[in-house]
Amino acid sequence: MERRKGKEGETVMKHFFFTINDRRGSYTTLKIFQIKKNTAHFRGYVKVNELSTKGYRSEVFNWLINNKYIPKSYFKLSSCAWSGEGYYCKKVEDKGILIQEG
Repeated sequence: MERRKGKEGETVMKHFFFTINDRRGSYTTLKIFQIKKNTAHFRGYVKVNELSTKGYRSEVFNWLINNKYIPKSYFKLSSCAWSGEGYYCKKVEDKGILIQEG
């Protein structure tokens, strides 16, 4: 992904946020949005198992990669000695992807 520059030389980030839509049993459904031109655009739903150790941000991050909103090359950014691939981390933010809970 090519990083674009803003008006004052700032890096333009891809900004996503999610909200909790529904909780049933051990599953939570998250609603995912992308911010473009100061408006929220709905992107989809992701069903998360509460027993998952990744957390909501990482589950949303994986969903965005699988649905081609983020390049697959970002999947390996979190890989290190103590963490596997597919976790949302500071390296992903530094590359221009911001995921927040709304």
